[in-house]
Amino acid sequence: NTQLRAEIAERQRSEERFRHLAERSPDFIYIRDLNSKGWVYTNRRELFGHSLGQRSEQDDLERIIHPDERAMITAHRLRQLETRSALDTLVFRVEDRSGAWRWVQSRETVLGHRGDQPELILVTLTDITEMKHRE
Repeated sequence: NTQLRAEIAERQRSEERFRHLAERSPDFIYIRDLNSKGWVYTNRRELFGHSLGQRSEQDDLERIIHPDERAMITAHRLRQLETRSALDTLVFRVEDRSGAWRWVQSRETVLGHRGDQPELILVTLTDITEMKHRE
């Protein structure tokens, strides 16, 4: 069927454009599964210079969060699991590979549902260190 092949080809081109856009984003982008608490997508294999494992997880991020801010992040994740929604924009520090602290802004949006319950959360981490230093 010619129409079906054309639709499949267009979908593949669309997916390739999205992948190209995400991989070139200055932000670290990941999709988090609320059920498994794992990441089902990341736009790169490194997080602030730290290599990510084959199956990236929230632990990959949490192990580099500043100790003073871990409780805030943990409370946020627990609220997220209870409410099954993307909550708040968060600002916190993470340690880069050299040991320096980088400020990041985390923004979230619900990306996918299972029935009426959010299942996938799209998270974007933006390095705002330079902006914080100008404040």
